[in-house]
Amino acid sequence: MVAKSARFGKIAAGAILTIVTALVIAFIWFNREPHAQQKDLGTPVPVPATGAGVYWGMHRDPSAYGKGFSSASREAVLTDAEARLGRKFDIDHQFYRWGDALPNAYLRWTAAQGRYPFISLIAVDRGGKPVQWADIASGKQDHYLSKVAKGIKQWGRSAYFSFHHEPEHEICPDNNPINCDRTKFNGTTEDYQAAWRHIVGLFRAAGVTNLSYVWITTGSRFTNPKDYRYGPNLYPGSDVIDWIASDPYNFPAARGGMVDYSRWKSLGQLIGPWYRWSIKTGKPLMLGEFGCRTDPSMPDRRAQWFAQAERELQTDFPQIKAVDYYDNSPRDEPGNDWRLFTSDTAGLAVFRAWGLNAHFDTRH
Repeated sequence: MVAKSARFGKIAAGAILTIVTALVIAFIWFNREPHAQQKDLGTPVPVPATGAGVYWGMHRDPSAYGKGFSSASREAVLTDAEARLGRKFDIDHQFYRWGDALPNAYLRWTAAQGRYPFISLIAVDRGGKPVQWADIASGKQDHYLSKVAKGIKQWGRSAYFSFHHEPEHEICPDNNPINCDRTKFNGTTEDYQAAWRHIVGLFRAAGVTNLSYVWITTGSRFTNPKDYRYGPNLYPGSDVIDWIASDPYNFPAARGGMVDYSRWKSLGQLIGPWYRWSIKTGKPLMLGEFGCRTDPSMPDRRAQWFAQAERELQTDFPQIKAVDYYDNSPRDEPGNDWRLFTSDTAGLAVFRAWGLNAHFDTRH
């Protein structure tokens, strides 16, 4: 009995030691910095080398979970997501309007936590008034842009910057400036390109060296060259753009108020035309936002979509070096609920496993 008890004690002690060791390793892994490069201030965001992983990020909107837009709310929902997913994000994507002070307390906080901030600035003020792209290009908005440039330079953190993501929604109808309603639209494709180039030129002249400039459109704008909103018509030029991004969403088209789930598309189907055009530029590519709705008639369908997307990104789209999920349910888009942390536990489980895949981990 004594020998058996001693043997049992050794086994138990060994099991406890194994569990403790695993917990310690997990704690260290979860709390390490997503990328050592973040300490190298004053440089653009480095592109992950082949085999070094893909950046994994998110925009998580506090309002989608009943919270306000304070820095504390933003911090709370982001760290909550990381805790549930079992890892830190590489990228924290946030949206701002014209006139907002940049960088702000939240951006400083998330950068200090070891993430790459992603600043997406749209040319619409807090009152909902469009800021004309032509006015930005001509220098009429330089008083604001100069403040932003000075703040970002002094801040010094490596970050992404995008000007007016998905601009195709704010182009004058038929790209015609005549009788264009300036209370709804920002200008022409030429105005947009000129505004982008002016901003980058002003930032560079001000000594800003810590930004990677990201051009973002929806993937659907790469299928019809005759459309005035055709993506390539909006490209500002490779000399001012560092990354090219698409915002693909799997949301079936509505017919007569009914959702047609027969139009369900995989990620590969959504981004194929965009990817084939974009790789010709030689730029690193990104999913600036992406999302998938649930199908009430097939509870596991979104989980399957995530699993397929994970495989496609590894095998079919090697130039995509960063992905950012859009965890939101916009108030102005009824029915478009992209949230991860709801009742779809199967989808969340697959997405969590995706984030723990070494292919999407720049820390391994």
